[in-house]
This record gives sequence, structure tokens and C-alpha cells, in this order.
Amino acid sequence: MAIVLNGSANTITGLAKGGLPHSALAAGAVVQAVSFSYTSLDDITSKTWTDTSLTKAITTTIADSSILAIVSMSWAFNRSSASGGFGLRLVRDSTTIYQGEDDGTNGPEGFYIGPFNGNAVWRSFWNPTYLDVIGSHSNTTYTYKVQAAVTDESSSDRIRINKASSAKSTITLMEVVA
Repeated sequence: MAIVLNGSANTITGLAKGGLPHSALAAGAVVQAVSFSYTSLDDITSKTWTDTSLTKAITTTIADSSILAIVSMSWAFNRSSASGGFGLRLVRDSTTIYQGEDDGTNGPEGFYIGPFNGNAVWRSFWNPTYLDVIGSHSNTTYTYKVQAAVTDESSSDRIRINKASSAKSTITLMEVVA
């Protein structure tokens, strides 16, 4: 069957199941999108990078595509004294692809708060958008996740994801034509 473009009706007929071949798509076109949201509480008190519940896998469908990762994460940081901080990072499989400052000695310092006296709680959102240019691949599954860590385990540092009962965190992954 021939492909027929009808400009007045804005229709295309005659396409086989699956539509246009990927080679016909322009650079930047979205091939697929997957998303995951959660509202449960993650409570992290470790100086070691720890997986949060925000994780999602995507299987690429074309060679030489990139993955656009969009994160929206609700967080609260608690500390009982002095000053402190925590870090959040985006990881593909076991490779860190987006991270705040980490000097290697004081732990993750993507967020640093202080100095202050007494107990304190800060709340905000972390909203990175990152284009992950992976290279040549096809039909490969990649898992993206957010990890968190505090700077000081001995001072009651605590990073809580989705602390508020109405909070929701989301990760969206889009395969785009390179």
C-alpha cells in the first residue's frame, strides 16, 4: 500500500505497524518515554552513597540515541547541631552521570547548610535535567537511579525523600534521536 499524506485532513495512511522507520526521524525527536513516581519515605543517614526508591529502566530501540533524564525530587534535610550537608546524584547503572560537589574527604556536599545552633530542618526540591549521550547501542537496557548521602553520620544528619505526606518524586526517561 502506498503512503498517502492528506494535508487538509492532517492524516497519513498506508503506514505499516510501527509507523515511520527511525531513520526518518529528525535529531531530537522523542522515540519513547517512561516514567516512575513514588510517594513513600526514604530516610538516609549514611555517608555512603545509598540508592533511593527513585529508579527506572529504559531499553533503547535505536542505535546512537541519547537518554534525556528529568528528575523532580522532594527532600528534607535534618541536623541536630552545627552545620552539615548532603549530596544527591544521578546514576546510570553504576556510572555517576550528574552530581554536586564532593571533595572526597568530607563526603557529598552538593547541599551545605550552616552554621547554626540547635535542631533544623530544610525542605526543597532537586530538579536536574540531564542529556546522557551514551554512544552506539541498540536494544540495551539502562537503569537510572538517584542516590543520596549525608556529610556526617555522627551529627544526626538525615536526608529524607518525600518527607511531607503530600510529596511525590518522579523520574522521566526519554530516548531521543541523536
